[in-house]
Parts: sequence; C-alpha cells; structure tokens
Amino acid sequence: RILSYHSAMAPMEVIMQDVRRAFQRLDPGNKGLVSRSNLANVMLKVLQGQVPEKDILTMIDSSDLCMVDYEAFFSWLSGQPSSELRPKTPAAANLKAQPHAQKLQSSFAASASLHEHYKPDWRDELRVGSQVTVWVKGEQKSGWENGEVSHMTVSKDDLKLQVNTVKGKTWEGPMRSPDLLPNMGDRGMKVGHLRAFVAKCRSRIEEEQIKDPRTHVDFEKNHPNPQHGELLDFNSAPTGLVVDLFVRPDVRERRVPFVDLLAQQFPEFGGPKQATHFASHSWGSLFVDLVAAFTDLDDEDAIWICCFAMTQDAERLELVDNDEVFAESLRRKDTAHVLVCDKPMHALTRMWVLFELLRSVQFGKTLYLRPLKALKNMAGNSQCSIQMSKCGCAREHDKIYIEGEMEKIGGVKALNSRVRQGLVGAFQLGMQEASNVKSGGEEGVARMRALLGSVYAEQGQHKEAVVELQGVLQTATRLWHGERPHTISQVDMTDWRLFLAQALSSAGNDTEAVEQMRIAIREEEKCTAQRAGNNILLLYNTLRRSGKFVEAGNELVKAEDALRKLRALVASGGTGVGSSADSIEAELHLKVGQQLSHYEWRHAEAEIEFRAAYKLRVNLLGADHVRSALALYNLAHALRRTHCVVEAEKIYREVLAVQVQHCDPQHLDVLNTRMNLAIDLGHQGKFAAARQELEDVVKLHRAKNPDHPKLAIALVCLGDVHRYECQWKSAQEKYHAALAIYNNAKNFEHPNEIAWACVSLALSQFPAMELDAAEVHLQRALEKNVELFGEAHVAVAQVLAHQGTLQRLRGNFDAAREVYARAMDIYEHAKDHHAEGYHWIRKHMKLCEQRSKVVLCTAVEAVAKCGGLDDAAAIDWATLFDKAVELSRLEAPISLSSPAQDAFEHGGRTDCLLAAGAP
Repeated sequence: RILSYHSAMAPMEVIMQDVRRAFQRLDPGNKGLVSRSNLANVMLKVLQGQVPEKDILTMIDSSDLCMVDYEAFFSWLSGQPSSELRPKTPAAANLKAQPHAQKLQSSFAASASLHEHYKPDWRDELRVGSQVTVWVKGEQKSGWENGEVSHMTVSKDDLKLQVNTVKGKTWEGPMRSPDLLPNMGDRGMKVGHLRAFVAKCRSRIEEEQIKDPRTHVDFEKNHPNPQHGELLDFNSAPTGLVVDLFVRPDVRERRVPFVDLLAQQFPEFGGPKQATHFASHSWGSLFVDLVAAFTDLDDEDAIWICCFAMTQDAERLELVDNDEVFAESLRRKDTAHVLVCDKPMHALTRMWVLFELLRSVQFGKTLYLRPLKALKNMAGNSQCSIQMSKCGCAREHDKIYIEGEMEKIGGVKALNSRVRQGLVGAFQLGMQEASNVKSGGEEGVARMRALLGSVYAEQGQHKEAVVELQGVLQTATRLWHGERPHTISQVDMTDWRLFLAQALSSAGNDTEAVEQMRIAIREEEKCTAQRAGNNILLLYNTLRRSGKFVEAGNELVKAEDALRKLRALVASGGTGVGSSADSIEAELHLKVGQQLSHYEWRHAEAEIEFRAAYKLRVNLLGADHVRSALALYNLAHALRRTHCVVEAEKIYREVLAVQVQHCDPQHLDVLNTRMNLAIDLGHQGKFAAARQELEDVVKLHRAKNPDHPKLAIALVCLGDVHRYECQWKSAQEKYHAALAIYNNAKNFEHPNEIAWACVSLALSQFPAMELDAAEVHLQRALEKNVELFGEAHVAVAQVLAHQGTLQRLRGNFDAAREVYARAMDIYEHAKDHHAEGYHWIRKHMKLCEQRSKVVLCTAVEAVAKCGGLDDAAAIDWATLFDKAVELSRLEAPISLSSPAQDAFEHGGRTDCLLAAGAP
C-alpha cells in the first residue's frame, strides 16, 4: 500500500535501497524489531514527504513494537533473497504479536502486485481485526462461521491467516483460500459490477453462440418455449437461467459465491463491499428487470443480491447453518431495502421474499419499489395480494422454517398486514418520486395511487381506498381530455372505476357504487366500439397495401357500421371517447378516399373524401400534425390524377413543410412526398426540376437502403422523366435497375408497381423498334394488373392500348384493332370518372384506321407538353390528343435503325409517356 504511493516517483531499486538504509539505522542489531514510530519515520523518509504523517500512521497498526521479516519482505519486492539484512533468530520471521505488541499490517497486497501472475483479490485488503466468514471443517459436520482475523503469518511464498470464529473455533489457511469469504453484509455487488456483468453476458452469447436451453418458459412446464434451441435473448432471460448459464459455471471450481470473483473478473471496480442496498426479487423474473431496479444508482453503490452473494454449491450453502443469513445485511441501519417489481409481481410469490419483507418491517426499514416503470402496467389488487398456496421455496426445510416464523406473528393474515404496511409506505414514497419525474410523472403518480388504493382495500381501509381511487380517476380523466402523452388505456380506467365501486360498496355507499359500475360498463362499451372501428380500418389499410382491394372495400362497410354504433353510444352521454368518434370518422373518410382513388380510379370522388378527412383532422389535431398532413398528401394525389397539377404542387409543398418539422429529412414519408412532388412537376412539363428532385431522392434512398422497393419506384419515376426528354438509354437503365430490385424483394405484394415499371420499359423500347422485348414486358404488366384489379379495370385497358400500339408498329392493324376494341369496352364503362381514357382510345383507333404508326402519348404527357391547364373540367381531351399527334409529327426524329425508320409512315417520331397504373 505504502509503496504504491511512491511507485511513480522512483524505480523500485531506489526504493529498496532507501528502505534498507533506513532499517539499518533503526535496527543496527538486525533483530527484526522496529517500533511503530520508527517504522513511520522510515516510510516518511522513503516517500520524501509526499504523504502526510497522519496518513502513514493510519496505514500501520497501533503497536509499540513490530516484528519485521527482512528476507521475506525484500523477497516479495525483488524476487531475490536478501543477505544484507537477516534476522538473527528464526522466530523473528513470524509476525505473531509479542507481549505488549501487535502485528504490522500486511504489505502482501502491495508487494504481490509486483509479481508477474498477480490477480486482484478482495482479500488484499484484509488486516488483523478484519471480520470474515470461514468454512470450518469438522469430523461430523462442516459449516460457515463468522470470525475475526487474529494472526497474519508471513512466509516466503504466501501469507497465512488465523481466524477466531464467534463459536470459539480456530481456522487457519492461506490468504487465497476459497474457505475464506467476506461476511454476508460485506458481499455487496457494486452497480458497476452489475453493469459489467450484463455486458459480459451479452458478449458471451454472441461469441459462444449460447442457445436458450429452456423447453418451457414456466417452472410448471405448461407453456412451451418458442425460442428453445435458438440464440439466447438475454432480455427475456429470467434470473434463474442467468445464474445457471453465467454464474454457476464460473464458481464451480472454487465452490464460492460469485462475489468472490468480482475483483478478478472486473478489476476496474475492485471486490465486493459492504452493501448499501438489499434486493428482494424472484428468480423467475427477468434479469434485466433486476438490473433496471438499480440503474439510477452510482457505480460504487453496492447491492446484496442472493444469487451473487450466496454460495451456489449445494454442500456449502450458508443456509444450512443459518436460516436467516440474509438478515445480517438487511438489518444494517444504512442498508436500503428494495423490492424488485415486474408486472406480475413475481417477487410476492417467493416465500423468501415475503420473509425478507416481514423482517424488513420488524427492523423498521423503509421499502423502496424499483423499477418504478415496471409498476405502470399493474392494475388491480391481485398483484399485491399474498396467496401462500402459490408461494414456494427451493428447499422444503426453508419452507418449514419460514412457515414456523410466520406462525409466531399470527400466520398469513398477520404476515399480509405486516407486509402491506411496508407496501403502503413504499407506494407513498414511489408517488413522491414519480411526481418529481419531468415526463410522465403525473401518470406515474396515478398508477402508484391505484396500487396504494388496492392495498388499502385489502387491509380493510375502504375509505382510504376510495380517496386514492377517486384521485386516480380524476388524474386519468384530465390526462385523457388534455391530449397529453400517456399510456393509460380504457381497460385501466374501467378497472380503476370498478375497484372504486367495490371500495364504495364495502364502505357502505352502495348507491354511488352502482353509479360507478354503470359508468364503467358504458365507457367499456364505447371503448369496444372504438377499438372495433380502429381495428377494421387497420385491417383495411393492410389489405389495401397488399393489393387486396376488393376485400379491403368490404371492410370499409363494416367500419361505417362500427362508426354508427360509436356515435349512438357517444350520444347516450358519459365521458371517454367523444373525440374518438371524430377521429374514426376522419380515418374512414381517408380510407374511403384511398379506395376510390387507388383502386377504382374515381379521383374526383376521392377528392371530396380527402377534404372531409383533412377538415376533421385539423379540428382534432391542428394543421401542423402529421396525421393532418397525411390527409393533405392523399388530397394532392387525387388532384394530380385529375390533372389539377398546380394546386397539387402547392399542397405537396405544404405537406413537406409539416413533415420536416417532425421527421428526419431522410425519413421515408419525406422521400415519398418529394417523389410525388417530382411526378407533379413532370406532369406540368417542368422536366428539369422534376429530374433534379428525383435524382436527390434516389441518392438518399441508395445511401439509406439500396434494396428498398421505394428506391425502385423512385427509379421508375426518374426513368419516366428521361423518357419524356427522349433520353431512351438513360430511361431504360433506370427501369432495369428498378425491376432488379423488385425481382429480388421478398414478400413484395404491390404488382401494380411492377406493372408500371414494365410498361414504362416497353414504351422506352418503342423508338428503337425493340418490339419483341417490349411485348414481353407489356404481357407481364397485363398479368400483374389483371391479378390486382381484375379484367375490367382501367389499368388493364391502358396496357391493352399499349399492346394495340405495338401491333400497329408491326403493321398488324387488324390485330391492333381487336386489342383496341377490348380496351374501348372498358373505357366505355368508365367514361363518367375517366373521360380522358375514352378519348385516348378513340384517337388510337382512328390512327389504326389510318394505318398510321405514330405513337400517341398518354394523357399525362399530353397535358405536360400541350395542355398547360390546371382545371381538369376545362380540358377538351379530343382536341388535346389531336395536338399531341401533331406534336409527335413535328418533333425532330431520333436516330433509328432501318427497321425502325420503316415504322414511321408519316415521317413522325415515336413518342410515349407514363406507364399505366402510375400513381
């Protein structure tokens, strides 16, 4: 210890020389006897005044005369025998106290640190007078006994200790013996140790690929473990499993408690220390819950945890000789008692925990509940009730002993009363702590009060329970109506109100109890109707996203019925879910609009639904809420698809302004909005701006997730812009890259996106007369659209029209006419909501009659290049398509091969546009 102060100031050889010279002056007779004051002077001189004298004196036992074995001392320092100073008598090699003298404190720890194979050990801090526990062997019985270090005998190879036990026995053994352990109260595992242990376990799981050995997740083996044989999920591992996998294997050889190994395994935190906290917990609870109970403590705080503090060897259990060995740590005045909580409160099913709680109350301890967040999902009185038939012990002897101790205080009833005294105090303390939490503190107080109310009710203090539960409901109602973030569910509210009714009835107020029960039932009915509506809408959304539009549409009818029921319940009065009906109605308008727009292509009707959804969302949440922005986002889609592109652009930019307030610029929603804004810019003929926006979106997608289908759709959009600008090769590169992503995507369920990419690729192949390849892509697109929409959908008609054009380019006008006729039949029935399609196919059929090979662009490109209008109702589609044909003939022809040149009957250039089914 002393030398460690000086090790940085001088080489070890210099220190040894100084020590030798000092001893020669003080002990000229080389007897090995040095007074305490002279020994202090030696150290003061060696340390050159770097350490105050008072600190030196505290390092040396109060002794008038000390024995020094010079040879052993310098052997430890240098590893070589010393001939300069040698005691004259062999007896001087023993540091046993002489008359009127005590031993010199061992310097074994400091000197041992210089040895090559030194390992840190808590025993390095031992000295004469230290309190320890030793394994005393007997002829018939062996066991652990507390005692005090009385002698420390130095030899050249080791340090031997003698311990006098409290039972009058003497133990002798080497300092590193596994039979020498700290007293039970000094077996605290520091929080730093605990955190390091968790990190080590997680690392070992990955490095050693440790599998979950449990066939069942419960002790009774009623529930099979779905993760059996899989890589262990440490977060779901109960404490008992952690002990089996990571504690017992490490202590098996030395047969010691895990705390004995702390200094070796985690030297940065040293060895165990006197416990500042005592943990009562269940081995069936998650180990991470145990750790979470102490996350707010410092690394140096120490916790007494039974699985680490007690020996795991069946033949060396401390409980064999002491049924209340835990009490040594718990009864200390400055030790805090912590009950480790989880949602089912497993701890209250352990007889040992109940016994610890009983002793805690008897010791006058304050009980702390940790972690507080584990209590927020608890409700009702079942979690805090004690049912002895469900409480167990690993050893039958322990169970018999604990039951006997309980009978001494009046049995289970008295135990319940005593334990709940501690729980009441703990909940009251928890409420004070929760009220100091900046975020969610009010909710935390409410949940604590609910649990406190249930404890009061169990104790028969019904008036006190009523006060607490009424306060809980007031707080919860305020949180609900204030729209503040919280996790209080309607189930919580119903349970708390029913518990209040029970307490009121028990307190003699049956009239109020009946009214509270009626309110609870009415609110539960509203909640059920609300959940039904929300669940139906969620199901619709999932079905729609997976392309099952018909089935999704059927769910909307059910959602409308659920909304009517909810409106009727809200009209009946009471509190709770009034605004929820408006929320569901807003969601229903949104989903109906999506069904109309995305599936039926009735975009004008969808616009009405989206505007209604937006209005409701703004009233409920405000215009700057992301849910309001979602309604606007869909409204912009509908407007763009009806060619109101200027208004759509404005709305897309409003949506972006809201999204960037809440999301990262690389968030998928932000990138989707930017992509659709670019589509709209292209629709307006602003190709350069559209291309720039899409190139940035593609770059961000590739950096974040190069295999995501959203990258594929962005590539298709970018390819379309290149195609509008007659950059056929660049367009095809984008389409091929998109299809590669789609082909490799697993469980991808959006065939319309694949159809879009295939049609766009085929159209880009028309100018070079790559008609065979285009035919393959168009056929795939047709199959995908038929799969999704059915054979009579406008999306199918668009692909048929492109297939008819392909036949015209080949000169197969009869075949083209047949295909166009199939498309016309579909468009004829969609004239009321898709007028441009009807006029588009009529122009195709007219070109076919003229035996023309000019490629007519789609409505989107016609608006972009010829229209310049933002009012869909004012568009004269027949005139617009006539202009598109003339533009195709006037534009400069591109460079084609001879077969391609033959395709131009009127000398015009083939031109094409957006894929069928494009969003």
